[in-house]
Amino acid sequence: MLFAEQVPGVSVPLFVKDELRYWIDYIQCSSNGGSGYDSPCGGGAPVSESKTGGLLVEMAFTGYNGSSSGAADLSDKVGALAYLDANWQNGPNGWNGNMGQPYAMWSVYKGLESTIGLTGSQITNFFYTGANQIKDDPNDIWNWWEDYSQYLVNSQNAGDGSWPGYYYWPQDLATAWNINILNATQVGPGPDPNPTPEPATLSLLGLALIGLAGSLRRKTA
Repeated sequence: MLFAEQVPGVSVPLFVKDELRYWIDYIQCSSNGGSGYDSPCGGGAPVSESKTGGLLVEMAFTGYNGSSSGAADLSDKVGALAYLDANWQNGPNGWNGNMGQPYAMWSVYKGLESTIGLTGSQITNFFYTGANQIKDDPNDIWNWWEDYSQYLVNSQNAGDGSWPGYYYWPQDLATAWNINILNATQVGPGPDPNPTPEPATLSLLGLALIGLAGSLRRKTA
């Protein structure tokens, strides 16, 4: 729906967003800000990074940021961002995790790009810190998208430029998603109507595409 309503002539009935607001209020776990699957704080499918990315997309689509009753109630966009920040460095663990979990990284990317933009400062628990952050400009303020981009380039297969995939998400699917992340693909109207990648991340994208180009040449030779 977020994509469809950007097509000229396509409209989304207001009741669709109204009903989705009820779901947003229901499915977000008030104790940690994450999103459940069929119940707020877990049950058969626990709260996870990928579901919380989806929750942020829902918030972007409806223009509704949830409703918190106070500091201890994380039932809003601020709470969802806090959950992702706290779990940012988590590795893949089945359906859960963030770094190296293709499904989660794509979901989280869409959620963050559509709500806080590429340069939002709400994520600070970075995977890379200090001298491990690759910057063209030493004065650059590191952000979540640069952290993602550097991780993807560092984990790319040197031989053919692909990514290895994980669990239910094989190599080809992971590679397609990861290139979209590196390319700063615009998910919706969001806070950055004309997002412009930072020079440092453009350099990382160039490295990734060089690897893929080499793979294509070998396959067609």
